[in-house]
Amino acid sequence: MNEPQRFQEIIQHGGPPLISDGAMGTLLNARGISFEQSFDSLNLINPALVAQIHREYIDAGSTMIQTNTFSANRFKLALHGQEHLLREINKAGVELARRVVLASFKDVLIAGDIGPLGVRLAPFGRVQPEQAYQVFSEQISSLAEAGVDLLIIETMTDLFELDEAIRAAREAVGPDFPLMEDAAGMYDYLTAIAAGQELQRLGYTWFEEPIPDRQGEQLRRLADQLPAGERRVAALGDDLIGGVDKLTLRVNDGHACQHPAFIDAFL
Repeated sequence: MNEPQRFQEIIQHGGPPLISDGAMGTLLNARGISFEQSFDSLNLINPALVAQIHREYIDAGSTMIQTNTFSANRFKLALHGQEHLLREINKAGVELARRVVLASFKDVLIAGDIGPLGVRLAPFGRVQPEQAYQVFSEQISSLAEAGVDLLIIETMTDLFELDEAIRAAREAVGPDFPLMEDAAGMYDYLTAIAAGQELQRLGYTWFEEPIPDRQGEQLRRLADQLPAGERRVAALGDDLIGGVDKLTLRVNDGHACQHPAFIDAFL
């Protein structure tokens, strides 16, 4: 079974909720890496540190980990003079995650992580949609070629940018490749819902929406639709994100500061 089929099998046949990992960058910073540095380049220059964080999430109970490639696009890498290493950094991120998963002897999915470009798109900025599309395509192709199980596009705040990321993914890897979107960047709840409706219109396989504390009742309703043996919901308020397909619950502290300890508490 190839990598994308693994995720599709889980979605089609059910099973316990997928537990994603959390914010790689926050933990790298906590371990001495400055926010002014390129976190993605650590896949090449300090892979042991990245691997340690992957391993901690898996040990805590994550059944899906995201590659350390959130900012591994041409625009953001150029800020560090590393755009020529784009494919190498993305490939290393996937291979590093895969080695950690294999060493764990656990069945853990690998999601190719794609963050925002870090530039403003027209009509609000100078970058044209076609340029954004090309930059997304370059990173997405690198991740897919390296063998991720699925792609996750996260922390987008601009629906124009999100549209280009989706278009790039669909054209780079095909309409059947598993694709997720984390709307954590849509800080306003109604905006997140609008983003979700747009994603459904565009044919997304999966959508993850933030559940603020005031939507705790909604989260409980989502959890109640899980089979009784699969209800693993802790009273953490807005520390939870619930997947609308009822198959995924993700732990979050509300400030992009996810930590393996939250997953321990969750489980």
